[in-house]
Amino acid sequence: MWINQFKLKLAVNAIFLGIYVCASVIPSKNIERTLGKRIIGGEYAHPSSSGFAVMIQINFGSEGLFMCGGSIISNQYILTAAHCLSSDKKAASEQMITVGLGSNNMNSLMQMPAKRLIVHPQWDANTVKNDIALIKVDTMAFSNDLYPISLPSSAVPTNAQVYALGWGRTNSQNSDISSILKKASLVTGNINACVNINPSAQRNPEALICTINNITRQDTCVGDSGGPLVAISVQNSDRSVKSHKISDTFKPDRSINSQKISDTFRPDQRRVDKHFGDIKRRNSNTKKSQVLVGITSFGTNNIGQGDSKCGSENAIGFYTNILYFRDWIRSVAAI
Repeated sequence: MWINQFKLKLAVNAIFLGIYVCASVIPSKNIERTLGKRIIGGEYAHPSSSGFAVMIQINFGSEGLFMCGGSIISNQYILTAAHCLSSDKKAASEQMITVGLGSNNMNSLMQMPAKRLIVHPQWDANTVKNDIALIKVDTMAFSNDLYPISLPSSAVPTNAQVYALGWGRTNSQNSDISSILKKASLVTGNINACVNINPSAQRNPEALICTINNITRQDTCVGDSGGPLVAISVQNSDRSVKSHKISDTFKPDRSINSQKISDTFRPDQRRVDKHFGDIKRRNSNTKKSQVLVGITSFGTNNIGQGDSKCGSENAIGFYTNILYFRDWIRSVAAI
């Protein structure tokens, strides 16, 4: 099966200068940690609450297979990271791409070919700026386990509780990947503080979201690139509730000491369930409560020099900020 080949080829991603970018094509040499991310720790994602998450296979023939994630945003478009499709050395073509969707089990994924690849026109493989791309596929028939995720219309503040999804590596020391989609519970950090860890990179804080990892050691890693960073918008069955008031659901707990962000994520399953519980989201209202706020992009440590050890203490994950690129997404995908 096409999925099993990843278990042999995923390790082709290498370590580069101070950053990891999750599972890119042929990696750029000026990137901050390894190319590729995976879910370290975390829990299995329920199939009925992750129907928007897809796996993307990039086949470079003798150079190997690469794996990324993506998110369904309409019946023809999938959102992913630009570095999954293009580097400073070469770019993938539509013929190289296969999208797996419709299941949280990689052995049960339906396959769809790519019809068109659209990389952001200002994508820079050397700096990892504007790390966003779209894949157009044939029209998808949605179901309880296959559906799109909403785009945000409000910013995610510091200390917001979010989660990432992916089939990538489950251990930073080897190339083992998860056959079942996994979910990592994370908390957002202060983006200005995150980008200032490495000021020479001149990153645009408005274009990024960062997450802090120092207690649960849950993280994204190799193979998770391009996958979703999700927030929950609390909604009820009242149709008058406006989905655009996302910011109301992101109010941080004022009792939290900002210097001890990790205290909000002690590995107590009851607390995780309270905020991220895998409710059986089988009605349209609850599916809409999930909001795609970021795309898994790259990571580093708290001094700006990554060592590829995803899930290590004080690891910082960076995600493309969907809100910043929303107008571009809508113009391309016509949504």
